[in-house]
Amino acid sequence: AVAFAAIWHYGKPAALGAYLGAMATSYYLGGHLLFSMIAPLTDVLPALGVCWYLRRRRIDNLFASPRAILHFALLVALLCPLLGMPFRTLAALLDPTAQVPPSLSSWSALWIGNGIAMLLVAPPLLTLGSWSRLSRRQAGEIAMLFIVTLAFWWQLFIVHHQMHAAALAILAMPVVILMSLRFEFGIVASFSLLLSILTMIAASRGAYNVQTAGYLFGLIFLATIGFSNLVVAADAATIRAAFNRTKRDEERFRAVFEQTGVGFMLHDFRNNEHWCNQKFCDILGYSREELPGTYFDKISFPDEQKITREIGEQLMNGELSRGYQEKRYIRKDGEIIWASLTMSVVRGNDNRKLYFVSVMDDITKRKRAEKQIEGQRRILQALAIGATKAELLRDIALLAEDLWPGSHCAIFLADAEEKHLHFAAAPTYRSQMLDPKQPVSIFDGVSPTFSAAAHKTTVICTDLLTDPSTKHLHDLLQFDPWRRAWWAVSFMSTTGELLGVISFYFDRPRAPDKQDEEFIAMLSSLAGIVVQRQRDARLLHDSEQRFRITFEQAAVGVALLDRNSKWLQVNQKFCDIVGYTRAELEQLAYGKLIAPEELRAASEAVMKLRQGSDWQVQSERRYLRKNGETIWINSQLSITRDDDGNIDYQIAVIEDISERKRAEAEVERLALYDYLTGLPNRRLFGDRMRTAVAAAKRSGQ
Repeated sequence: AVAFAAIWHYGKPAALGAYLGAMATSYYLGGHLLFSMIAPLTDVLPALGVCWYLRRRRIDNLFASPRAILHFALLVALLCPLLGMPFRTLAALLDPTAQVPPSLSSWSALWIGNGIAMLLVAPPLLTLGSWSRLSRRQAGEIAMLFIVTLAFWWQLFIVHHQMHAAALAILAMPVVILMSLRFEFGIVASFSLLLSILTMIAASRGAYNVQTAGYLFGLIFLATIGFSNLVVAADAATIRAAFNRTKRDEERFRAVFEQTGVGFMLHDFRNNEHWCNQKFCDILGYSREELPGTYFDKISFPDEQKITREIGEQLMNGELSRGYQEKRYIRKDGEIIWASLTMSVVRGNDNRKLYFVSVMDDITKRKRAEKQIEGQRRILQALAIGATKAELLRDIALLAEDLWPGSHCAIFLADAEEKHLHFAAAPTYRSQMLDPKQPVSIFDGVSPTFSAAAHKTTVICTDLLTDPSTKHLHDLLQFDPWRRAWWAVSFMSTTGELLGVISFYFDRPRAPDKQDEEFIAMLSSLAGIVVQRQRDARLLHDSEQRFRITFEQAAVGVALLDRNSKWLQVNQKFCDIVGYTRAELEQLAYGKLIAPEELRAASEAVMKLRQGSDWQVQSERRYLRKNGETIWINSQLSITRDDDGNIDYQIAVIEDISERKRAEAEVERLALYDYLTGLPNRRLFGDRMRTAVAAAKRSGQ
């Protein structure tokens, strides 16, 4: 048995070591060399053969089950005698003290003895690792069992001289069974070996002779008891392993059940019990003890509860394998949350309903984010189509109250001097202390709203009763209990001017989380955009009015043309100068206004201007009025370009200088002709003479 255990763990080197050790011991005791060389093969060779066979069959655990124990016992019973008998016979022939030929009883005793030794001694030796895994408590229990067994053996056989070996074995069976449920197989196998040794000692002290059939019967009984103990131990080990696997699976399920990020609830149809994890309780705000008894109709919205019942009925009838719904719940503290509910029914092999499984996930943040995106899109779309400031601010306040159900929102706008606030939007604001129609002066420290306006910042009061800076507002809760928590954030213009403050009120203490901060920033930004857009629109309108007045009442004609010289806008003075109406000018090219003899020079000037050589062209040219009259115009043409340098607009400014041209011609006439006779005077004669002389010199005359 020792050789088998060593060979099983260490292979052929252990077999060689066992053979050499046994040979040396035999030679030392008997002094017969040939006998000492053959006799050890009787034990070593069967052990090596059994190990080789088991390894070839890829069997690693010899004692995993009763079937494995039976397999091992049959191998021991068959291979050990068959492999050891020839060498035992040869060794007996070489032993001068041996009986030649050996009797049948001696062969039977040898066969049974070797089998019992292998069966009882090998399992404890092969499972020595079990002892290293014992706890202190288990070691104490085993020591107590060994002491009690020895005491019982002493009392039974030594004191009372009861020489029946079966008594000890039969009485020890319950102990073996109990140990099998408590300890590993190796511990039980060691205890079974102890029982077998004690039984053997009891049998040897009896009236049996080793050569009698009764002694052989005792050995067979001993082997049967030992084998039964091993079978019980292996069977219990199998049961314990299955129990441990089940326990580990349950622990893993419990860990997943408790640590998962969603809520679970199981309803057992067999005993009408409920189990829920902590996440399920956290989502709804109830404890484990309160939740099974909670009437879910009270915490669900009626219209959504009807849909839940319909899905549940379809699941119970087998029409659906899984149901899904997104619905609202009312937490224990009154807060309204959104949750996704996945429901299914677990059925057995006989299609019998076992469990109703509910998986809940808190989707409040996702729903609020969807509301934020949709509300922001709706407000920006209304802003684009020209909704009024009052409508837009009211929509922002309603969006805030939708993002925080049960809250109240008020938007205040600051005056130009940043000294007063007045209500701009407060859909559900019902204060008994303040009149929404009257502006209120800004004083720092009066309330979070005024502090936010005074410092142009965000002020968060999570609890009006516990915040030291709001002690003077405790009485306000008697009139306005919905202001338990008070958040206020200011919004400014692009130039840093205070535009207003948006305030949020809650009827219970509340601190903003990360998503709340994002919502606050978004709402204040929307309010700032709306107010800034309105101010910019008003400034733009005023600027356009001033431009229009200046444009229409200018003393010169002004025309605005696009890059293709198409008319965009002309003032009345321009129409009066050229004699065309605005409608007629839209159908007329600008070049048609210029006299034909001036058109070429005008085109060259415009080309230089468009090429970027000049940014402005000023000239005095003749224009044709609608009635065919030729007039002199002082024209100034300039262009504006976009960021890419392309022509954007052309601006033409014209002034009628016909009177000035006629005056200049009259002055020239008076300078060259006599005022009374109208004849050329000396100045004209001298000018003509100088011209003629210069021409004669050029021609060589």
